[in-house]
Order: sequence, then C-alpha cells, then structure tokens
Amino acid sequence: MAESFATELDAEVMEWLDESLTLREAAEYSGYAYSTLEHRVRLGELPNAGETGRPRVRRRDLPLRADGSHVDVSQDLKDLDDPDDLDELLRVTGP
Repeated sequence: MAESFATELDAEVMEWLDESLTLREAAEYSGYAYSTLEHRVRLGELPNAGETGRPRVRRRDLPLRADGSHVDVSQDLKDLDDPDDLDELLRVTGP
C-alpha cells in the first residue's frame, strides 16, 4: 500500500511540476515580476510552453523566488495520511 501511495504521489508531483502557467500565475508563484518573466521567455532563458504571443511557462522551469526561497511542501507531504489529501495539498501550495 505504501509503495502504491508513493507511486501515486510521484505522479501527482510530476504533473504539478509540469503544469503550464500563464506569466501572471508564474509571477505570483515565483516572486518575479511579470515583465521579468516575459523578458526571459523572449530571450529564450525560460522555455515557452505556450504559443507565440501567448507565452506560458512550466512550473518546473521557473527559477527560485526572487527572495531565494522556494515552495517547500516536504513537511506537508510527510504529514499526509490519505492519498486523497494530495489533491488538497497541491491546491493549497500551488499558485
């Protein structure tokens, strides 16, 4: 059962990391200004997961927050008792 939960958790986390965000969502999540992220996409420093003129970035491609921090859900993951709680955790810690 624990192995099944770990496999499900890995899949959910990978899906969360691969989520494509608008630049506005990415700015809120990363702490960088919208214009900074827009500039970095235009220069190719951040891969564009969207379309030309409608850029998006994957959560996994974002740099650390401007203050050097990152979203740390490790303790929250350790506290999960029920695999169904993962969806709630990802909603709470997401952008």
